[in-house]
Amino acid sequence: MTAMGAGIFRRGMKFGALYAVVLGLSMSFVIFIGSVIGDCDPGPGCHDNDAAVIGRGILSAMPIIALFSTLLCAGAGSARRFLDDRIGLHATAWLLGGLTVAAVWASFDLAMTLHLWLQT
Repeated sequence: MTAMGAGIFRRGMKFGALYAVVLGLSMSFVIFIGSVIGDCDPGPGCHDNDAAVIGRGILSAMPIIALFSTLLCAGAGSARRFLDDRIGLHATAWLLGGLTVAAVWASFDLAMTLHLWLQT
């Protein structure tokens, strides 16, 4: 990796990490709720395998989260390199933080679709 590429990733790392945390938590919550609210009849033995199902679901979501956050990290690093001198450090951080949360909201459906596709 070149020095410029490493600098771009370093500048965008906190936004990529924020994206990974928010997307990971939201996907984990949906996976957990979807596993607990199952379609089995209530009674003994109904939710005996929930831990394995939840664990497999979260582990299969990790590559999706890593790929999406790496792309956002590179994009945020490039935007930060361009915007820091023009609008200032604090304004750039607030703008990219808001855009990161908006990116999570916009990409959640695609991430869950890929997750369900990978599990089948």
